Amino acid sequence: MRKKERLLYKDGRKNTNAYKFSVFKTKEKVIIVLAFILVIIFSFGLFLEKCNIISMNDIANKLGIIDGVNRQYFDFSIYYLDVGQSDCSIIICNDEVLMIDTGTANQLNTIRESLKSLDISTIDYMIITHPHDDHMGSAYDLIEDYDVRNILMAKISNDTDLTYSYNKLIDSLSRNNVNKINVEPGMTFKIGDAWVCVYAPLETDDELNNNSIVIKVVYGNTSFLFQGDAEATVEKALIETQFNLDSDILKLGHHGSDTSSIVNFLEEVTPFAGIISCGSDNTYSHPNGNVIERLDNLGIDAYATSLSGNITIVSDGSNITVITDDGQKTT
Repeated sequence: MRKKERLLYKDGRKNTNAYKFSVFKTKEKVIIVLAFILVIIFSFGLFLEKCNIISMNDIANKLGIIDGVNRQYFDFSIYYLDVGQSDCSIIICNDEVLMIDTGTANQLNTIRESLKSLDISTIDYMIITHPHDDHMGSAYDLIEDYDVRNILMAKISNDTDLTYSYNKLIDSLSRNNVNKINVEPGMTFKIGDAWVCVYAPLETDDELNNNSIVIKVVYGNTSFLFQGDAEATVEKALIETQFNLDSDILKLGHHGSDTSSIVNFLEEVTPFAGIISCGSDNTYSHPNGNVIERLDNLGIDAYATSLSGNITIVSDGSNITVITDDGQKTT
């Protein structure tokens, strides 16, 4: 009896209930095996995520199985990218580009795919709000791969313990002819027809979160506030300044942590929507439930990348529309 025939028999009798794998053609067998392997890989990935070893988002990035953001053809648009438990936003105004933070190194493929879908090869301004890897981990590779013309960074104290990624980034700036700008409160510049105003850091702080660059972007009669990981200490200080914090959209500080977004600050900003960049089922429990409750009590709509995916905002200078990957569209 040949091998293929033996597969159909059990104890010398024909097994009519046997799974006749041998009857499949070679192409079908390959498909079945590959499907089985993919199930194993996916299950293993879920196990690693549950053990907080690596997220499925990071696994997808490493494998390159991710999509870019959907481009919106308006003169002004903001893309808050779904980069897991990190941070990256892209602003396009009249074909000029501002990138705020660059996510972790694990999110590089997501950012590259989004730049590709947005047809971006030149980044006019890149802002690194502060030198934590979840905000600047991909900066070095982006500078190597794209035409980055200006990079804005805050001054840091000499005794700050800096990461390898930060030092690597600094070394690459002169080699790639990137103009490094040390920000100061009150500094302004333009991307297209939009004004960018620097509000913080108000002073050099050894706590890197509170040394975050805070900016307000103004396009026509619409405005957008970004605060990196700035916490309550900075929020209180900003309230005491002469800066106009009033903004339509607030990018919440520190991924929606309870260390930020105090009630007085939210009341000063008066946004109609708050954007939170955080990873699904992250170990920090971001966004914090107290923060979500504050937003709800003040009538501020909350959008989190962990739930909504990429979050896109478009403005015509008077009206703002929020568009999410999960199908929400609010004007």
